[in-house]
Amino acid sequence: MPPSYILKEITKLTGASNWNVWKVDMKMYFMGEEVWKIVSGDEKKPALESNPDNSADVKKWETAATTYLSTIYFACTRDVRTKIQNCETAPDAWKILKEEFEKDTPSARLALHTEFQSVVHDTSQPVSIYTNRILELADQLDALGRRPPDEVVSDTMLAHLDPSFSEIMTTLSSVDKIAAPKDVATRLDAWERTRKVAAISREKATASSTNDGSPIGGSALTACESGLNNWGNKNKDPGACNRCGMRGHFARECNVQMPTHIQEKLAAKRAGRCHRSHSARYDNDLDSGSGSDTSTSCPRSCSRSPSPTRCNPSSSKSSSSSSRQKAHHASIHTLRCL
Repeated sequence: MPPSYILKEITKLTGASNWNVWKVDMKMYFMGEEVWKIVSGDEKKPALESNPDNSADVKKWETAATTYLSTIYFACTRDVRTKIQNCETAPDAWKILKEEFEKDTPSARLALHTEFQSVVHDTSQPVSIYTNRILELADQLDALGRRPPDEVVSDTMLAHLDPSFSEIMTTLSSVDKIAAPKDVATRLDAWERTRKVAAISREKATASSTNDGSPIGGSALTACESGLNNWGNKNKDPGACNRCGMRGHFARECNVQMPTHIQEKLAAKRAGRCHRSHSARYDNDLDSGSGSDTSTSCPRSCSRSPSPTRCNPSSSKSSSSSSRQKAHHASIHTLRCL
C-alpha cells in the first residue's frame, strides 16, 4: 500500500489537457492499492445470488468501489467534479471521465492536431519540456485512436527546434531512418547537457586566463586565498598589480596578504637579478683595467675573483659616496644578494 502523501504529488485533473498524464498517475496509485482492476471496470462485481460463497469477494469489491470513489473525486478540480458528483462507485466515475476526455470528436481532434503542429521550443527552458509536450499530445491523439506515426512525431520534434540546435538536428535527420520519438528526445536532452557543460568549462577557462577581477576587497581577497597563481605578475599583464597579479589596482595600493613562501620566492628572485647585474658591471670594470679603481670597487671591499660567484660583504672598510657604490650597497644589504 503506497503512502497517502503520493496523492499530493498528483496534479488534479483539469480536463482533456492533462487527462493522459493524470490517468497514468492515478493508475499507478490504484495499482499500489491493489484495486486498479476494480476501478477500471475490468473486474466486475461478483454475483452473490448464484454463488453464496462469493460473499467475501463481494464485500471487498463494494468496499473498494465506494472508498476509492472519493479518491477520484478529490483528485479533480471543481469543474470536473460536477461530471461525477452523482456517481456511486469508482468504476462509474472512471468510465464517465474516460468517455468525456477520450471522446473522438472533430473539434477535439482539430485542437490537438493544431497544438501538436505549433509547439514552440523555448530555449530558456530545458529541451525536455518541449519534447515531453509533443509526446503528451501524441498520447492524447492516441487516446482518441488517432495517434500520428512515429516518423511524424520525430519529424515534428526536429522541425520545430530552435535554430541554435541546428547541429544536432542535422545529425539526427541525416540518417536513412529517423529514430523513434523517445530516442530523439533522449538525444536532444543529452546534446543540450553536453553543450551546457562545455559552455561552463569555457567560461571558467576564460575567467582563469584573464584573471579579470574587481578592485581589491572581499572578492579579490577570496580569489587570492583560493589559489591565485600570478603572484609578482609573472604573466606580465600590463594591467595587473605587480605584487599580487590581479587587475583593478596597482602594487602601491595592494593590501593582499602574501603567503610567506611566496614572499621568500620573490625575494630570492629579485636578489638573483641584483647579483647578476652587480657581477656584470664588476666584470666589465676588470676587463677595462679599472678593477683596482676604488670608484668601481665594492664599497664593502668585497673579496672576489675576476669571475665572482658570491659577494662577501664581510669587511667593514668605508664605502665611497658615489651613486653607483650606493646602489651596490643597497643591492647587497637590502636585497641580500646571493
